[in-house]
Amino acid sequence: MNSKDLLNNTTVVAFIPTEDLAIGVETGAITDLLGIGRKIHFVINAGTPGAGGLANIIIQNSNMATMTDPVGDEVLDATGIDISQKVMTLHATDGVGYPLHDFDMILTSGEIVTVTSRVGDVCQIRRAQRGTTATVHAGGATARLSVPTLSTIAEISALGLTEADLAPDRRYVRVVATITVDAFPLGVTGHIYLERKIPSGI
Repeated sequence: MNSKDLLNNTTVVAFIPTEDLAIGVETGAITDLLGIGRKIHFVINAGTPGAGGLANIIIQNSNMATMTDPVGDEVLDATGIDISQKVMTLHATDGVGYPLHDFDMILTSGEIVTVTSRVGDVCQIRRAQRGTTATVHAGGATARLSVPTLSTIAEISALGLTEADLAPDRRYVRVVATITVDAFPLGVTGHIYLERKIPSGI
């Protein structure tokens, strides 16, 4: 669906107001989609950058309100996991603070696993997610939250826009901006859309 179709065939359900982001790495406000967003449309206005100034924008989504990346420096329990195990046990109390299902963790080797359900520190997992490779992880291996990226806009120097589909189980969106050379106003405005074809019961 292109931008014109998006505007004509959907309803705005959330709005992310413009805000100025400064030099360096800065995270914009986390927006709660209330579980009804289906598409996101961002307009980024970089204003007038200093000489050579550029901005890189990453739009991320999660089902965690804090979206802290990582939540902590969690580790696997002493047994670790082999290359095919689908149950991962974190060190005692390390599971606290994570959702009960549907979130990604990145392990020491770079393998990303999706936690499909969690009871205490015991996680049921899907291996080798987002193009990574399953491998053996020893006890004490690091396990951290891995926040999915919806869209990336690189080297913005004037006006940029992006559009992306939101996963149905991802409720929160945030923007991370990296600005180089000189600080300059970077306006970030977003709309969350609900497609007009609304499922029964909503």
